[in-house]
Amino acid sequence: MKNTLSLEMVMKLVCNHFQVTEEQIKAKKRTNDIVLARQIFMYYASVSTKESFVKIGEFINRNHATAIYAF
Repeated sequence: MKNTLSLEMVMKLVCNHFQVTEEQIKAKKRTNDIVLARQIFMYYASVSTKESFVKIGEFINRNHATAIYAF
């Protein structure tokens, strides 16, 4: 059974840990530090929330295939 964390909470935790902003994770920029934080967010969002890959992708302005790839 999945935990009930929200996407917003997962985002805050990842941003805090990687010292990046939510805007950086949602942006199109693909520097290594941002890409890693984005992928970690998508992974933890998929295992820690009840949200679908589609919702996770939409939350960071990506499609569901990007979220699946992170998993």
